[in-house]
Formats: sequence, C-alpha cells, structure tokens
Amino acid sequence: VLARLAEPFDLQVFLHHMTTSVGLTLFNGDRGDVSELLKQADLAMYQAKSQGRNLVAMFDPLMQAQADASAALASDMRAGLHAGQFTLHYQPLLDSGCHVVGVEALLRWQHPEHGNVPPAIFVPIAEETGFIVPLGIWVMEQACLQLAAWAERPEAAHLSVAVNVSAQQFRRPELTEQVLVILQRHGVRPGRLKLELTESLLADRLDLTLPKMRALSRA
Repeated sequence: VLARLAEPFDLQVFLHHMTTSVGLTLFNGDRGDVSELLKQADLAMYQAKSQGRNLVAMFDPLMQAQADASAALASDMRAGLHAGQFTLHYQPLLDSGCHVVGVEALLRWQHPEHGNVPPAIFVPIAEETGFIVPLGIWVMEQACLQLAAWAERPEAAHLSVAVNVSAQQFRRPELTEQVLVILQRHGVRPGRLKLELTESLLADRLDLTLPKMRALSRA
C-alpha cells in the first residue's frame, strides 16, 4: 500500500509525490465501540508519523498509556506556568578569552508530583498542543526581567541572554511586535536579548524567515 501510494501522480501540469503513514488496530469480531477502534488506529498512525513517516504502525496498549500521560502533562503544564513551577537556569557563554559575555536561558519544570520533568519530555508536548507559544513568551519576559536587574549592576550590565525560539513561535506574525513590547516594558536594550533559531527553521521558507529576521535585527 505504501509503495503504491508513493508513486508519483499528475495534478494538472505538475508531478506530485506523497508519503503515507498508516495506523492499524485489530478487531476480534466482538461487538465493540467503533469510535474506540478508530481512536486506537489514530494513535498508531501518529506513532508511524513520529517514527519518520511513510510507515505502518500497529496499535499497542502502551500507546494509549503514553497518550494519557501526555494529555495529563499538557494539562499540568498550563497550570504549572501560573503556579510558578517553571524557572530559568542560566548557562554561561564565554568569549575566546574565557570571559563571561552572556548566558543561555534553559527552561526547567519542577512538577509537584513527578519532580524535575526533562525538556525532552515536556517541550514536544508543548509543541504538539500549541502551548509552546505562550511558554516562549513567558521565557522572554523572564529573561528581560533578569536583564533589567543586571542593568542595575555595573559588573553585569554587559551580559546578554540567549533564548530558544520554537518554529511555531517564530512563524507567528505578531512575534516581532511581541518582542518589541517586552523589551520596552522592561527597559532592555534590544541587543541584550538574543533569539536562537534552529538551522532547519532558517532553511525552511526563507521567503518568510529572512524578512522577520531583518525586522528583529532592526529593533
């Protein structure tokens, strides 16, 4: 099935290619809930996508357990942001002379039940649910609060803070305005806040990426 669907096809004057992710679940013949079967197949399909796409995945009960755990963490994440469970840790950035010229902001989540939840677990969930956008804004706010505090100390006034920007957040049309508002609210010079982007984000849709980068650099 995957091979046949991967064959190129004509659409008007263009030749198109596509890949397919397939999720399967078993039906033993008993009368059951059709919606539950569809849900299981859907979970298996997303598993196939997460493993690289153009694959077939069979439903396993563990998938349901993982989906339930992710849903619970997604809910806890939103509550946790308002409850002060998220913090920024700062990793020093050094120049060639081993002098500290800035820091990289690292987001950490201290869950009241699960303890320290690694970013490798909560960041993908935040991206999948769209919560990565408000979470990213919170990170910028906290980074600028820290920069404003350092600006009052001569020995730290030169430091910058680098924050990671997700693809979802970068592609939002209001990002440039949001960054400017945050900088102005805390009285931070634009050059002190560094936005870190992934190489894949820079390479994707350069026609949209470059104008936004230029607008941010002029801030």
